[in-house]
Amino acid sequence: MQLYFQTNSLFISFVLVISSIPMKKTALSLLCSVLLCFLAEPLFSQEQSRKIGYEITIDGMKCSSDSKKLDDLMLTKKGIFSSVANHETGRIKVVVAPFVDLLALRAVIIAAGFEMKEDDLIQTEQQ
Repeated sequence: MQLYFQTNSLFISFVLVISSIPMKKTALSLLCSVLLCFLAEPLFSQEQSRKIGYEITIDGMKCSSDSKKLDDLMLTKKGIFSSVANHETGRIKVVVAPFVDLLALRAVIIAAGFEMKEDDLIQTEQQ
């Protein structure tokens, strides 16, 4: 959300400056569209490079095939970069994009046939 407002503020400021220059409306809209692409691209690329790590306790993993099943299912979902489940510790470590929230992770865990415990959840910022 903050990214959107930063881009919008820059764009609105630029449009106000450009609109004071006499030119045709089509040229103005074309110029504004092109400049919005240049202004927004660096901001969006910064947001896309950010990653969040979660370490979650999973109830119901009993063997290595359960761990593999959960990892494989996690990695099929958009925005999940890595997944390492360990049936011995009963935990999974995932690295996700910022748009992937705990509800999405819970849905994948439930779809795999397990339960997620949030009481000792660890969330970290990844590089």
